[in-house]
Amino acid sequence: MSDKVHGLKDRKKSEETRRKTRKTNKNKAYSDLSKKELTPWMKRKRNTEEVKRKLTKYFNRPEEREKLSINRLKQKFSIKDTKPEKILQKICKDAKIQFVKQKSFKLDNYEWHHTIRSEVDVFVEPNICLFVDGDWWHTNPKEYMKNGRRRTGIKPDTTIVSSARRGIKKVAKDIIEKDDGITRDLESQGYIVLRFWESDLIYDTETCCQRIIDAVNKSQS
Repeated sequence: MSDKVHGLKDRKKSEETRRKTRKTNKNKAYSDLSKKELTPWMKRKRNTEEVKRKLTKYFNRPEEREKLSINRLKQKFSIKDTKPEKILQKICKDAKIQFVKQKSFKLDNYEWHHTIRSEVDVFVEPNICLFVDGDWWHTNPKEYMKNGRRRTGIKPDTTIVSSARRGIKKVAKDIIEKDDGITRDLESQGYIVLRFWESDLIYDTETCCQRIIDAVNKSQS
């Protein structure tokens, strides 16, 4: 068989040809038969969006979020520890403090943070919860170091997460309020909560270490 390419096979269309095709299709008038065939498809698409909204509303109910949270705890994720998490763990190991990684706690005051459970990065028996907060994702309001360079603090109205498709927008003050709510919730249950900025763990490790040791001594006294 000949290797010669015949007709339009494997031939790329020029940008000009594509532009003309798009223009033609845009102005194309559909026949009545085509409209009848398209209408059910369009209705199905509209119904699908409506179903999505209903499902979103259903699964956002506190009782359903609780079920999803419990199911998530049963799943095994192969997630590597971040650099600041490793530093926090090393601090505990060097101080001969026994700890558990990624321990989940049920929260009692949903209206404070709109969260069913919180996962603590490091938990020290009997009641010490240690969190590692990324400077950007948890919106450090103070000046901090990043890759050896000094960065300005994040303002409360700074947009941290935005997705028009999913209808999500989170600003710094929302994340701060959520973190504060989780801290207050755990403290109301009798836990000691310490939060460490990522930059502090990397550039001021000794101070972080002393805070943990003081908390452990206080808990054991």
